[in-house]
Amino acid sequence: MNKSIIFLLSILGITLFNTKNTAMQADFKHNIEFKSQEITINNTRRSIYFTQDGQKEFIGSISITKGQSLSIFASPAFSAIDKKLFPPSMISLITVVSAINARKKDLEKTILLGDLYIFPKYRGKEFAQILVKNTCQELFEKEGINFIVLIPDPFEYENNMQKSFHGTPDYDIKKEQLIRLYKKCSFNVDEADGTIFMYLAENKNS
Repeated sequence: MNKSIIFLLSILGITLFNTKNTAMQADFKHNIEFKSQEITINNTRRSIYFTQDGQKEFIGSISITKGQSLSIFASPAFSAIDKKLFPPSMISLITVVSAINARKKDLEKTILLGDLYIFPKYRGKEFAQILVKNTCQELFEKEGINFIVLIPDPFEYENNMQKSFHGTPDYDIKKEQLIRLYKKCSFNVDEADGTIFMYLAENKNS
């Protein structure tokens, strides 16, 4: 067979493969649904669902906390107290709020994301990335905020209770996995006061 024909057929084959792949991806995303539930006046949980073979499956969720509820951690009183008295989660919040203020960002227009969780059997299938990206897009477009922050703090559920990986051999590995995930969602890494937090600023030029 003529080499040019083989070449053309190979191109056609790749084109057909890519078209099929794109159709599969479109169908995959078409079966995804998001729902938001207000937990408190300043906290919302956004969940992701996937419908397959007529069955809607709960995939996971992420929490959304309004910046104004974090203002208490900006109080000078916290800097005067020995941080050893605080749990790691509170120290992280104090550090994040301090970093936000240092960057002259308005807490009223800032959102803290947290508690990202995807059930084990759905991991590795991009659901976490889809949930984070969709959540950030919604916040920027509909909530009038311009700065999103988060703390990559891995945890797992045990007996329906959150169990932190803090102090375990897996902590650094799990944390690095979260950092890689959020980087794929365009978050920047910032190490403030020895605590890693990540942020995403609204793109004013888009």
